Amino acid sequence: MSSSSINYSSNSFLSNYLFNISPDKYGKNKQNEYLLESDKIINESVLEVRKQVEGKVKIFEIFYSVIDKFSNKRREIAEKSKTDDSNLFGSKRDSKQSKYWGCISAITHLDGCYSEYNDLVIKQIQKIINANIKSKVVKLDGYKYGKTLFGDDNKVPKATIGGKVLPNGKTLIITTEILDNKYMSKLIRDLSGDRSVRNFVKNNIEKLEEIANIKIDESKLEDEKKFAEYVSKEYALLESVKILDKDLYNKFNLASMFFSIRQRYPNTRKSLYISVKVKRQVGNKLFNIMGYLTWMYQDYAQDPMKRMKKESKVTIIHQNPTLIKDTLEEVARLFEDIILWNSKDSKLEDLQIKIADFRLLYAACMPHCRGDGAIGDWMEHLFYRYHGFNFSHSDKYLPCFEALSNLGFKRYCKRHIKTIEFLERSDKKAIEYSEENDKKTNDM
Repeated sequence: MSSSSINYSSNSFLSNYLFNISPDKYGKNKQNEYLLESDKIINESVLEVRKQVEGKVKIFEIFYSVIDKFSNKRREIAEKSKTDDSNLFGSKRDSKQSKYWGCISAITHLDGCYSEYNDLVIKQIQKIINANIKSKVVKLDGYKYGKTLFGDDNKVPKATIGGKVLPNGKTLIITTEILDNKYMSKLIRDLSGDRSVRNFVKNNIEKLEEIANIKIDESKLEDEKKFAEYVSKEYALLESVKILDKDLYNKFNLASMFFSIRQRYPNTRKSLYISVKVKRQVGNKLFNIMGYLTWMYQDYAQDPMKRMKKESKVTIIHQNPTLIKDTLEEVARLFEDIILWNSKDSKLEDLQIKIADFRLLYAACMPHCRGDGAIGDWMEHLFYRYHGFNFSHSDKYLPCFEALSNLGFKRYCKRHIKTIEFLERSDKKAIEYSEENDKKTNDM
């Protein structure tokens, strides 16, 4: 389908949420061009998927070809618009060429143009804490507020919710922990001196080299600064540490995120840190698909929960790169399930739930350094157009962040439906798009 004849208004088929907040975020005066290119790549892909399905190509394989095409296109658009770090768009996060190779996880801070979603996550975390973690009354002379959300020094307040709540009967579990400064100080002590990751590597060089299939540069183990630089570029080394000592690895992971938010928000007072981990069943295993880290300040003068909305910021922790391959296989199975959906046998609501599930897991996985928000949008339009529907994303929502910012699947599905401004059957199925009937179908 030729896109040159399409005339877009501000009410485009993609959400203008970010564009309305920051018009030049992805290139000055490039929004209309982005919409045209997006529409073209979606329609081309719908045609290709149909041909491949009719040609008996395995749908599982079709998914990966679409992802590759979309990621390459997103990088091409970024390069044309001279977007900062355009080379990162569509760059695989689990590749050694990736910016994040060597990082335990990529992170997204919910501030700036994402602040509305920070408020959304904070409210949900507060709800989980209020419903599942009891506060403790303490008597302190001279203080008006007498409750603390942190109990005994040796016991971390913890809440676990979830179960087999996904549409395919699989498990989603959310675990929330509250960690005080004492806990974090102990964590740092546990990673220092003889108990440091550097010292662990020095004492286990041969085993680690065998597991990681690398030759460790021992000159980089002389001091912490050299080691930090070295380990940030040698991801296989960290993964081998995980295999030998998972507890040490997890402490290192949490400490890394702890330092990240302290550097990002140095001028805010923090005394309680809140760690939220989301696990999802992938195949027969439970994977950490994403996490959240934020804080509260407890001064015993006022409720720390009430000041969270004003002062606290959430950092999203995306999935560990080593889990991306297996998680994408699960995403590919969801892709297949959506393509095989049949309106004669199932309701439209069933399709919408399947698509919501796809977007949730794809967003959590975040297989590329940048650009997965757009790729997720394109995928959603591909699904609907493949099945003969027109739809528009509402400017009130940022679809990829709906997936990242709603804890609990039922809540997310309700919000996901609202991201769609309208949904209707098209007179011409998306599958019939071509240069020849461009004039008849350019209303898509």
